[in-house]
Amino acid sequence: MSDKWYVIKVSEKNREKNIPNDSYVVMKYRAGLETTITCYGDTTVLITPSKEIAESTKRALDEQLRKQGN
Repeated sequence: MSDKWYVIKVSEKNREKNIPNDSYVVMKYRAGLETTITCYGDTTVLITPSKEIAESTKRALDEQLRKQGN
């Protein structure tokens, strides 16, 4: 089975409690990941077999947020 990499938009509530510095995170698939994402109110943005694509997507989304904040 090939790896699956997730780009996840972290919910405001989850960011306040657990991940204060990131609006988006990249995670490798593991059993129960979708349930965890749902429980924390996060949103799956992308699922890809490529870690590089996941990382570049995260960087692009972070840059877009940074530009919107200015």
